Amino acid sequence: NEITQLLRFTGLRRLELEGTEVSDETIAKLAPLQHLESLIVDRTRIHGQFLTTLPGKKSIRNLKLGHNDLQKQYLKELKKFPNLQRLSLNSTHLHDSDIAAIAACSQLRYLDISDNNDLTNVGIAQLKTLKKLDYLQLPFTAANAKGLLALKGMALTKLRIEPKQASKQDIIALRKAFPQIQIDIENMKKELFNDYKAA
Repeated sequence: NEITQLLRFTGLRRLELEGTEVSDETIAKLAPLQHLESLIVDRTRIHGQFLTTLPGKKSIRNLKLGHNDLQKQYLKELKKFPNLQRLSLNSTHLHDSDIAAIAACSQLRYLDISDNNDLTNVGIAQLKTLKKLDYLQLPFTAANAKGLLALKGMALTKLRIEPKQASKQDIIALRKAFPQIQIDIENMKKELFNDYKAA
């Protein structure tokens, strides 16, 4: 099949399989790709089991696993990817109890956990251990600015949220807590955006 044909490209660094029918069993066949740095498997048929068997964990820097029905016991495997810097788990039905496994990925600089409606401030607080994290995407979760303020001291420079997660006063507080931060507001009407921008 197509995946088998890819295996001859042993120097491959980026592989995008978004929106395909690939499964964990298919991804497990990528063993020869020891230099793979970026694996994009959004909207596929994976459940996460491939994280236990994928060789070349040291080379992986970017994993996009969004919009998949992940089995959460496999998230603990993420800490075995020592150079993982970018992780996307948007719309994967995450709960607060799943965040500890993410917080163990000490090299993370970018994290997208948007569209996980059950995530609250309790889970967000666990991200405090991610000292290198500078970009966090949080729209369409139950977390809000008050939870984000618990992360004060982190290196955040970019944050994406939705309007209901922060008032104008919250935006002021966030900018005080994170002096370098750029805050992007999801789905904001132009007139409201101008008010937030002025905060």
